[in-house]
Amino acid sequence: MDQPSKSKSLSLNEILDEIARQDVGLLEDIETALAEVARMVWATHKKGSVALTISLEHTGRGVAVSAVVIGRPPKYAPVSTTFFVGQDGALQREDESQMDLVSYIQDQNTDRSRSRSRT
Repeated sequence: MDQPSKSKSLSLNEILDEIARQDVGLLEDIETALAEVARMVWATHKKGSVALTISLEHTGRGVAVSAVVIGRPPKYAPVSTTFFVGQDGALQREDESQMDLVSYIQDQNTDRSRSRSRT
């Protein structure tokens, strides 16, 4: 296996700067992912993350280095609502087995009005 020369090693910052020069959208992708995930974390009060994956591939004389940004926002909990099952199995908003309170009150008021008008 061939060993790299004794030249100065690059720091992570220098490597990322060089990648960003080649991939001008990398820093924008990081900023966008951070903003989107931060917004979702704030809204859900759940954990999210932004991952920067640095890939290396042997090219024969050196190593090709690339980077990909992946935002992992938190997931919202599924929202549910209650429906009632009618006698025919269809979903409906009102429970057939319960009395309609509004109609009951209206009927009571109508009965009182009739009683008053007779006297």
